[in-house]
Parts: sequence; structure tokens; C-alpha cells
Amino acid sequence: STQSTWERVKLLQQGGNGAKSVVSTIQVAFRQEGALGLWKGNGINLARVATNRALLFMCQDQYKQGIMSVIGESKRPTWVSFVSGSLAGVTANLVSYPLDLARTQMSGCIGKTSSNKFRIVLERNYSSNGIKGLYRGFSLCLGGAIVYEGTKFMMYDYISDHLKGLNISHGLRSFTAGWVAGSIAHFITYPNDTLRRRIMIAQQNGVRMNWLVCMKQMIAKEGWTSLFAGLQAQMIRAPLAAGLQFFVYESLIRWLRQQKQPLTSGFRMPAVQLSLV
Repeated sequence: STQSTWERVKLLQQGGNGAKSVVSTIQVAFRQEGALGLWKGNGINLARVATNRALLFMCQDQYKQGIMSVIGESKRPTWVSFVSGSLAGVTANLVSYPLDLARTQMSGCIGKTSSNKFRIVLERNYSSNGIKGLYRGFSLCLGGAIVYEGTKFMMYDYISDHLKGLNISHGLRSFTAGWVAGSIAHFITYPNDTLRRRIMIAQQNGVRMNWLVCMKQMIAKEGWTSLFAGLQAQMIRAPLAAGLQFFVYESLIRWLRQQKQPLTSGFRMPAVQLSLV
């Protein structure tokens, strides 16, 4: 909620409905919608983030443990973090994508439109093409999730391992590694995110296009820098959020272990012993 303003600015600029600068975009939104307009779509975003991040961290742990048990190595290779993060990103986005679609369409335009209501947004997308309408642009999201989450978790483990030799607290190490990993992953995949948002917003106006057509139109009309529209607001918000997520997750893990409570990250199949008679 505290970062909702930056997220709204980013979506407006990505969708071509904001001004060039962060401050100007905030001023435009404030004049047309008031102070509450800066938190437009925040409720849906909270539901999306809670669902996505819970699945993301749970699945990443499970996939990482599964891969390590298969390869049978005591020391974790770097690629394991990338693969487990990518698979977790795909799983989490598969569940939370309709919420992301609705949030983008509600927050990516300015003014009192029909996209202000969550139920109306879902009904409009569903009526256009059934379940497929709720997953319009998911292929682009899939590619972005694989690269983004894979890079983020890989860089987090790599940086965190290298910070262990320094005399800093566990919490500061988690936050720093998450902040740097989030910055790198967001910058690498940002054009993908911009194209995905632009396609989502165009869909609510009845315009359907694939990512290649969208990219060509954006570059022809607005220049290649349009692919990085809203990057300034994103780099203020996203790395901090990534750092806090890793900090909170690692802190909860340590606290639960200190309480000597059984820690289960998701569902585990019970061990079964088979004997041949």
C-alpha cells in the first residue's frame, strides 16, 4: 500500500496515459481523480501480491529441494536457483494472472471509466473470449516470469552467499541481496513488462495485438525509449519491495526454526517404504 503510488505512476506511463516525468504523472492523476486516485486498484493489487508471493516462495523452495535431490549434489549449483525460480514464477503467475490483468486495466487509465470496478473488468474480459480472455498476453508474461524470477532468485543466492563472509546481520544480508537481485532482474525484463501492460490496456478498448505488433507500433510512434516508460518509478519501488520480501521471508523462516516448530513449505508426500517378498 505504501508503494501503490509508484506502481500507479509506472502503469500510467507504460500504458501511454501518463506524463513523461514521475512528478507530472502524479499531478495529472491527482487533478483528475484526487488523492485516492493514487491508490486506484490497490485492493486488487494486495490480493494479487499476497497470492503470487506466497506461491512463489513456497514453490521455489519445493522446486529447489526437488532438483537437488535429483542431481544428488551437496553443493548447490548456480543454475539450480535460476531453474527453481523460473518454475516458481510460472506457477505463481498462472494462478494470479487474472488479478494482474484486472489491476493493470483499472490502474492503467485516468478518469472515471468502466474499468473502475473489479467485477466489471473480469466480466468484460471473460465475455470477450471466455477463460482465454482472462489470460490475454499470458505468453508474454510467461517469458518474462521465467527470466525475471529465475534471475532474481539466482542473483539473490549468489549475492547472499558472498555476503556471508562479511560481519553483517542476517536480516541486512537478506535485504541487501534481495534489493540488488531485484534491481538487476527488473532492469533486464522491463521492456517485456511494458509490452505486457500495453497489450492489457489495449484489450479493454477492444484492441487485440500480439507483442511483436505492439512493439513495432510503440517504437514507430513513441521511439524505443517508450519500452522503458515508467522505469524511474519502477526502480524506486520494485528493488525495495524485493529486498523487503526476502528480508521478511528469511526472518520468518529463522523465527519458526527458533520456535522449534515443524516448518513445512507446501505439501510433502509422506515417505513410503516398499519391500519385495
